[in-house]
Amino acid sequence: MSIQRKTYEKGGVIFTEGEEGSSAFLIEKGSVEISRGSRGGKVVLASIGANGVFGEMALLDDKPRMATAMALEETSCLVIPADIFEKRMESLDPFMKGIWRIACNNLRILTDRYIEEKGVGALQRDIHVA
Repeated sequence: MSIQRKTYEKGGVIFTEGEEGSSAFLIEKGSVEISRGSRGGKVVLASIGANGVFGEMALLDDKPRMATAMALEETSCLVIPADIFEKRMESLDPFMKGIWRIACNNLRILTDRYIEEKGVGALQRDIHVA
């Protein structure tokens, strides 16, 4: 596979929480909301703009998507398939590759705990990525 350019309309879902990850995304133009479902409704984890990357965690640790990604406006992304991503990862020192996987796992655990302990309001107040 090769890197493709894809445009998403405002409100378009790029991927859904729980799906298997097959690509990472680099935003060329526009913005994306990363959110997660919880008992209290939707929790916005981040808003990512041009030059931001998302969707990489599922490729780093081979686990399902931990959140849903949705275009906040018309958004153009470079879609990086898992095979290309993995080839780039193979060029890393094995120690560093392991560190990245551990960091992803820790981020998943901390996100789960934060949502459970602090609730929706605290997360929305405390976390914002631009």
